[in-house]
Amino acid sequence: LTLWGRHELGLPLVMEPITLEELKTFFRDLGVAEGKMSPLKEEIKTSFTDWVVRGSKLEIETLNRVANTFESLFDELESEYRSVRIDDLDPRFIRLFWLR
Repeated sequence: LTLWGRHELGLPLVMEPITLEELKTFFRDLGVAEGKMSPLKEEIKTSFTDWVVRGSKLEIETLNRVANTFESLFDELESEYRSVRIDDLDPRFIRLFWLR
C-alpha cells in the first residue's frame, strides 16, 4: 500500500517509507470524511487495480484470481482506520503502511 500511496501523492515510486504527514494527506485523498475513514469508493478501488495492472503487467486472468485479495486488503484498510481520526494517527499502530 505504501507504493500505491506514493503514486497517489505524486512521490517517486521507490521502496521508501512515507511520513505521517504524507499518510494523512493520502487518507484525505481517499475521501476520509469528518476525520474518520468511510467505506472506500469504488473509484478508489478501481484506481488501485488499474495502477497494479499498469505496474505489474499481470494478465487479466491472474488479476481475477487475486481480486478477492484486493477486496480483503480494502476491507482491512477500512476496518483498521474506520474509527481513527486523521489527527489521531499514531505511527506505533500503523501496520499497513511503511512510515518514516
